[in-house]
Amino acid sequence: MEQLIEPKPGRETGDGIRRTNKWAHYRDGIRIPTATGGRPSAVDLAECAFSGTARYFRSPIWLILAGWTPNQQESNDLLLKCDARVLSIMSNSRETRTFAGEGLLGFCDEDARLIARLGDFSAYEALVIVLARSDAIASAQLRHSAFDGLRILEDALAVNPILGPFCEELYHEITGRFRCWLFDTSMFREDLLFVPWSLHRAILREGALVRSR
Repeated sequence: MEQLIEPKPGRETGDGIRRTNKWAHYRDGIRIPTATGGRPSAVDLAECAFSGTARYFRSPIWLILAGWTPNQQESNDLLLKCDARVLSIMSNSRETRTFAGEGLLGFCDEDARLIARLGDFSAYEALVIVLARSDAIASAQLRHSAFDGLRILEDALAVNPILGPFCEELYHEITGRFRCWLFDTSMFREDLLFVPWSLHRAILREGALVRSR
């Protein structure tokens, strides 16, 4: 695979094969590809060899999961850049007809379910952005809808060739970054933190861990 992406990536060894640790480091998350002056970036090289892969690396969800919370306008802008099928679902929904002009209004469980049924990274990306928007506007309903969609997506993601190996880790990151909320009063909120992917179905049936603030 390295040879296909970058035919001469490193020094030639005694067996006549050029070897480099660069791509292995990228794969294992030890290093992140960065642009270098005057030369194609590693991401661009990978895109040339495997068309469509760069969007995974350049997706805004990694910044969001790292802690960035886009504000209301920024989350609207991110959603408007989502896959055309996602935009079609939101623009055709009775609840979100004014989405393009005024932002994400009345996003509901049915919208989340329809997006989830796309069953791919585009759906995953959109629902994570919706979760980020729920932070920006403190909307428990928006967060609930997005999590509802992610639960529907789980089976499709598990067999996704790109995301499948990382499903459990990604679910853990999402539930740690975006805890579900219960509002006991207008002044008291409980954050619900679900356990990682491998046990979350049982927890959803039987209960959740609670942290209050």
